Parts: sequence; C-alpha cells; structure tokens
Amino acid sequence: MKELFTIIKERLLEGKPMVLLTIIHSEGSSPRGAGARMLVCKEQGKDAERLWGTIGGGLHEYLAMEEAGGLLLHPSGKKILSKEYILNSEGEADLGLRCGGRLNVAFRVLDAAEEGLLGVMEKAISCFPGMEPSKNRSADNGSGGTIPGPNDGRALWFIMEVSEGKAEDPFLGIAGEDGFIAQTGPFSANLDPLFKRGPVCLEAGGKLYFSEPLISSSVVCVFGGGHIAQELVPLLVHLDFRCLVFDDREAFTDPALFPGAERIIMGDFQTLEKYITLGENDYAVIVTRGHLHDMEAWAFALESPAAYIGVIGSKSKHDYVKTCLRQRGFGDEMINAKRVHAPIGVDIKSKTPAEIAVSIAAELIQVRTVLRERP
Repeated sequence: MKELFTIIKERLLEGKPMVLLTIIHSEGSSPRGAGARMLVCKEQGKDAERLWGTIGGGLHEYLAMEEAGGLLLHPSGKKILSKEYILNSEGEADLGLRCGGRLNVAFRVLDAAEEGLLGVMEKAISCFPGMEPSKNRSADNGSGGTIPGPNDGRALWFIMEVSEGKAEDPFLGIAGEDGFIAQTGPFSANLDPLFKRGPVCLEAGGKLYFSEPLISSSVVCVFGGGHIAQELVPLLVHLDFRCLVFDDREAFTDPALFPGAERIIMGDFQTLEKYITLGENDYAVIVTRGHLHDMEAWAFALESPAAYIGVIGSKSKHDYVKTCLRQRGFGDEMINAKRVHAPIGVDIKSKTPAEIAVSIAAELIQVRTVLRERP
C-alpha cells in the first residue's frame, strides 16, 4: 500500500489525474477478493495504463481499465462510479468466463484539484513504520507487541466513500480508533463499524463506505536471525506483515540482513521479557540456532497470549524441547495447543532456507485470514 500511495502522490504533484479501482465486494469464485486495488491512468490517444496493482487480470480487468480511461478522458463531474462484473456464461454482464463469480468494483477519480487529497497521501505514506538504523539492536522493550515507529504502532484504517455518482467532496481518509488523522471531504457517521480486521463495505449515515486495514497492530516476532529469518523477513514485509527480529549475536542483528524489518534487537534469550511483549494478535516464529534458545523462546511465547507460535526443527528436536518445557511446569495442553505449530510451516517438502521461508509465510497467511474473520 505504501507504494500505491507514493505513486498517487507523485502523480498529484505532476498534476496528472488517475482512477483508483477497488473490489468492494466479491461472490463465488473470483480471481481477487474484496480489497484488491488497481491504479489506472489514461493519456489522450493512448490505451489505458495500469500503474499499480491488479483486480484479477483477464477480460474484466481490461473492461474496468477502459471504464476508468473513459472517466478520465470524458469527465462528467463524477468522482465515484460502481460497476458489477459477472464472471460466468449467463446474464447481461457475461464476460465469457467460467469462474462463476461476481465482482463489484468502485472507481474513484483522483486529481490534484481535490482539496486535501495530497495531504492524505502524504500522511498515509508517513504512517508506515520503518526501522531507523540508529535504533537497531536497541535493548529497550516494546509495549504490548507494538513496534515504535512514526505511527507508534497504532492500528489504522484506509476509509473511502463509494457512494456512486458523488461529484463533490467525496470522503477519503485515514482513521485510528481515536479518530481521523487525515481526510478529504466530510464524514459524519459512526466509525466503529468500519474498524474490522479485514476489508468491509458498509452503509453508514446514508452513505456507502469501504474500509480496509492500513496498518495492523499485530507483529511477527522472529526469534533467531539466521539464514531462514533472512529469507523470511523480506517476504513477510512484501506480504504486509510487520516484523521484529531478535538474536543474541551482533552479526545476525545487522539491519542490512532484514530489509523492511521495523525493529531488530540484540539481547539475551534467557530474559526475553526485558525486550519484547507479545499481544493476542502477534505471531512468534522460532527459528533459532539451537535447542536451548528454542526452549527459551517457546516458553516465552507460551506464557504470552500470542495467536501463533511456530517452531522450526525435527520431531526428535521438538520431543526433546517439549520434555524440557514439561520440566519447567508447562502442561501438554499448553505445549500442544492449536496455536502451536511444530513443525512450523505448510508442508511443501521444503529444504532450502528460501523454500522454508515460503512454507512459513504461507502458514502465517492462513492464520492471518482466520484472525481477520474473528469478530
């Protein structure tokens, strides 16, 4: 999303209009679901151009791009348009596809003349936390699974009005649970129903809004900075997970090894509570270099409300560590709870660090999807 907002900002500064396409509802089998976005521009005499993202490809995406191009070349004053695409062989909106799905796409015109829009994009970009090199390997602890950063770890939502035909002052903004931090256009409805774990389209105050989490408060804490972590962290960042890395070795807490990590800590595995607090929506990924550190990280995670605990290693290694955990007073019900994944990752017969990273990322995506569906 940061890349999307950056592209929008650059085009606004250049005075070039564009259209943001968002799937606000999907039914049945479709290539992309609610929340999928695409940014489209159109120059006179040229085909519509996709600047960022996709709403699934294929004929429906082509038709949507043409629709967006028409909004730009033949402005009618409309800022918002809604369009339905039926992905089967029946009905007037037939696209000749056999997916059997249905998509509702909102088209939102963005141009430099819209008051406050540039400010919203600039604020959106600044909200994405990033680790400052001068603060790497810091020994101060976080709070509640939160990583300090420009946004102080708050959860934020990107909310956009999608009431069709809106010509003036359509709402678009960024909000946290304590209110808006940037917006364009008026908003007078109750915000609370829009604060969901996943994308949601709701009517509020007589208008239709689409809301999507922009910044999650949940964090993936990776214990161990070795080869698997070095492959895993950039992949998770690309998948919009926020990452913290912990190791006790200076060579494995080098920020250059973990592009996109929000925080890297060098500390003592036996006193993890000094550095980290895991919250109920956080993930613990345990990929340390040995049994002792695995046990300390596993015990620490079990004592937390973390939603996910994944532990690398073979069955014999896990059996040994579980025995040690029992000796420390942990019962089998805790050790083998549903949230514990040992061995870690989806079974794709992975062998290399990169393959193992893919298997772990896949499992985290599965868990995140379940968490988003929780009330």
